Amino acid sequence: MAFQIIHSFEKFINRFNYTGEYEVVLENCLKELQKMKIDGIVININTENGYLESKGNWDKLITGMRIAGKLGLRMWIYDEKGYPSGGAGGLVLRDNPELEAKGVKYHSGKYYISNIYEGSHAERNFHEKRRYINLLESKAVRKFSKSTYSKYMKKLPPDNFDQAEAFFTDEPSLMTVVTQVLDSSIEGDVPEMLDGLLGKKIPVHDEPDLNVPITPSIPYSEELNRTHIGKYGMDILSVAPGIFAFKEEPSEVKCRFWETVAVTYEETYGVVLSNICKDLGKKTDRASVI
Repeated sequence: MAFQIIHSFEKFINRFNYTGEYEVVLENCLKELQKMKIDGIVININTENGYLESKGNWDKLITGMRIAGKLGLRMWIYDEKGYPSGGAGGLVLRDNPELEAKGVKYHSGKYYISNIYEGSHAERNFHEKRRYINLLESKAVRKFSKSTYSKYMKKLPPDNFDQAEAFFTDEPSLMTVVTQVLDSSIEGDVPEMLDGLLGKKIPVHDEPDLNVPITPSIPYSEELNRTHIGKYGMDILSVAPGIFAFKEEPSEVKCRFWETVAVTYEETYGVVLSNICKDLGKKTDRASVI
């Protein structure tokens, strides 16, 4: 079974040289996939001109799903405007800025709790520089699901929605890895696989604040902190020095912290989305956590 991610029917047909009416062109393009032994597609609404809010985009998606279904293609729904999944293309934080990803940072000899964006996977990835939700807060994940999963159910006619077998969520991220800048400002050699991706600046949804120091950090949320206190009797900020400290031998304090992160993430992201998909009659699949 082979699935192809195509990221909106409109963008998909631009890869081919067919001309004519949208429905005819799209059907021919999808038949090309079938010639390549592609059994299904992972599709989302067009992300341009009002992601999740454009009637025209919904109409094109509905038409495309009808044609794909007629051809016998299986379908999954991609749940984001490009990775990492969780922010609904910025809509969640537009309406709920308090749900932004947070972490414990270390700078100038102090440990403190702050939003995490600059220097993170959200600010440094190949898709878009965009602030991100706190995956370790179930309220943030429920807001994401309401703005995305529930909207697909409401906007798609029942027959179209029933065609989709699952939602695919892409690289949910804990926002702790400081990576190299990934746009055209990179100097020197780049891996061959990145050629063509770095020829222009990566789109910016949220301008990074150049005054924010890029510091070591670990993920944080109130839910994570409560779980850590419940298990070990200590809040995360108090044990932060032990988490940040370099040691060659295994560290009990680090193992305790990251185990708590894993347990909390599974509850706030995995379980929340799985239950929502179950309520909607869908399965879930996900790419790796970054």
